[in-house]
Amino acid sequence: GSGRKQQLVIDQKAVKETLQQMLTSDQGKKFWESALKDPKFAESFAKGLQAEHEKMMRALMKDPDYQALMIDILKDPEMEKAMVDVLKSKEFRQHLQKVITETLNSPLYQAKIQDMLMKAAEKVQ
Repeated sequence: GSGRKQQLVIDQKAVKETLQQMLTSDQGKKFWESALKDPKFAESFAKGLQAEHEKMMRALMKDPDYQALMIDILKDPEMEKAMVDVLKSKEFRQHLQKVITETLNSPLYQAKIQDMLMKAAEKVQ
């Protein structure tokens, strides 16, 4: 009912504020800079994030409320700027490159790709 909608609006505000603080506050910036400079942290963070994020994203992407929420958050100019700053930073780019390389090299991912290719080939026949 409408309770869920209300809850979502509250969560939306909280999520937005938290993300903004994490991404834009000096403390947040310092934390991410130092954290991602630590290769062990960056790696475990990426791995943990990847698994959790995948699960969460799969569930959330099916939720129309969430889709609207994400669009709202990403439309916010402050948020956009914060994200762009993070994404443009050299550390983040290097980190992302590493994560992507690791992902592409992971047997699990290669198996997935192979599976996709097989399925695609079957469709073609």
